[in-house]
Amino acid sequence: PLRVQTLPNLAADQIVTFLCREVVLDRNQRIAGYQFMLQEGVHAHIRSGSRRVHHLYAEVLVRSLVNANIGELLGHRLAFIDIPDSFLANPCLSDLPAKNVVLTPTLHADEGAPSIKALRDIVDTLRAAGFRLCIPDPTVVTEFAPLLPVSDYIFVHAQVLDARRGLHLSKIIHEVAPNARLLMRDLPSI
Repeated sequence: PLRVQTLPNLAADQIVTFLCREVVLDRNQRIAGYQFMLQEGVHAHIRSGSRRVHHLYAEVLVRSLVNANIGELLGHRLAFIDIPDSFLANPCLSDLPAKNVVLTPTLHADEGAPSIKALRDIVDTLRAAGFRLCIPDPTVVTEFAPLLPVSDYIFVHAQVLDARRGLHLSKIIHEVAPNARLLMRDLPSI
């Protein structure tokens, strides 16, 4: 799906990658940052792809953000980037402006995921470099629960959050990750 196609009359340096972004609002409905991704069509094609394909997607996304000089464009705002858990060790991440980047590891069914100890070591190294971490709701994606104490954000899909789950999640955050902030995704409206 990310195969480079030779386009007539276009040199390789003229081929453009289209970045998409969604606004991330704070509780006062001011822009706090953006979630970045490649074109939705590309993302839809790789959903059932292998870990290798997801790595390719992540690398294209990261390189596109670096080439767009995202650090200067963001100013004080944050860039939220979803990447495979096994991509966290990729050296291309060091080209991103760490102080503005929140990395969100995602699970993949294929083999090749790092052990939780290796993942924690990688996350500790990234955090020491200035990156922030956002993990999915640990009551839904339990594999990342050991990363709660070092998480800056915990995201929840609005469709699956009810009062009981919200109270349970609030208790977990208060006890295990008191500095983490809750991030809601896929809100149907303001």
